[in-house]
Amino acid sequence: MKKAWLIWLFATVILMAYAMAGFVASYSNSVEIRLEPGFSVEMTLLRLADDRLRMQLEFKGDHRSRPELGDWAPKTDGGRLTFQQPGSLVRMTASTSNSKSVLYEAMPRSGRSLHAVYRNMTSDLSIEPGVWRWPPDSSRDLVVHRGFNTVKIQTVSVDAPLVGEMARLNVIPPLTFKVCMPSVCWLWWWNLWPLIMFAQAIWAAGIAIVARTKLRRSERREARS
Repeated sequence: MKKAWLIWLFATVILMAYAMAGFVASYSNSVEIRLEPGFSVEMTLLRLADDRLRMQLEFKGDHRSRPELGDWAPKTDGGRLTFQQPGSLVRMTASTSNSKSVLYEAMPRSGRSLHAVYRNMTSDLSIEPGVWRWPPDSSRDLVVHRGFNTVKIQTVSVDAPLVGEMARLNVIPPLTFKVCMPSVCWLWWWNLWPLIMFAQAIWAAGIAIVARTKLRRSERREARS
């Protein structure tokens, strides 16, 4: 039974390390940011492999009462997305101590929940008001390297009526349930960690039952003798 427990322990340690790596890869950082030119914040991001910076702004409120956040109803024409209601302009820079600043721009509303509206940020800036290239070129994104990265985010320009508003800036992790970056896709199965831990518990229970059964049989033989 000792060998069985050692095998179980080894497998458990490996699975826990795998789950921890998956947690790191799927952890989403967020910070409050004021939409006011000159306002800046810093974020510390941990990456298991080189990645590009993907962000979205989260605004409070009902999307139906906030036309300044734009509307995702584009017309596609020759590699372009044209929006009749692109929303108020929001631009900010992202940089690290060993990189140049990269300018990001808020796209029109890309998602919503019951009390929040989301606008994805893109480094492939609009070529004219309400017009973006499609598909976007992500090669302009800021690169965050393996390990810890201190990223400085600074608001550059904001159009009314968003000037001075507080919003939440969410950094999209390289691993999510629906999407994963190639460097961390092998960690996707961590999303099933409750099932994996349940299987480990059943395995441990099976070993314990077998061990107890053998112990009882041994005790009976000794009692007879």
